[in-house]
Amino acid sequence: MDQAPTRKLSLGALIGGLVTAVSLIGGLLAIWQYYVQNPRQDVSGTWIIETTTQQTSYKPFKNLALTYTVQFVQNGVSITGQGEKTTESGREVETKAHTPITLTGSLAGDSIDASFTEKGLERESHGEFHWKLVKDQRWEGSFTSTAADSQGISVLRRKVSSDP
Repeated sequence: MDQAPTRKLSLGALIGGLVTAVSLIGGLLAIWQYYVQNPRQDVSGTWIIETTTQQTSYKPFKNLALTYTVQFVQNGVSITGQGEKTTESGREVETKAHTPITLTGSLAGDSIDASFTEKGLERESHGEFHWKLVKDQRWEGSFTSTAADSQGISVLRRKVSSDP
């Protein structure tokens, strides 16, 4: 009976195979990192945030609709924003009620998670927004706030020329 010849791996072939595997893994990690740091969505620019309070510990806030105009700056997946409250329940707020809001967050695929601070007329409040992309330039989701333990729905949409 003939036996099949056995092959021995040389040290050079083994090292060559390991170098090839490490190179492939490194290349895949570089591609993954590129896509993580260069998201498909660009949220830089002027945006409108609309909120409607659904639950709150303070009854006058129930169903309160607020609108903010925010300027976002995006750096890779990180976003920051500054803006102000512009309307309450569809009515323009007085100049002194244009309370400032700042946001910091991140973009992951078709989701944005951001924390915010709003410097209200009487106190500072903090909270979070969580949005998912539903169509081009429109994100929908939820918010929570320390202002009267409020929470509800939120829309983020790019400002257009017909917006006030």
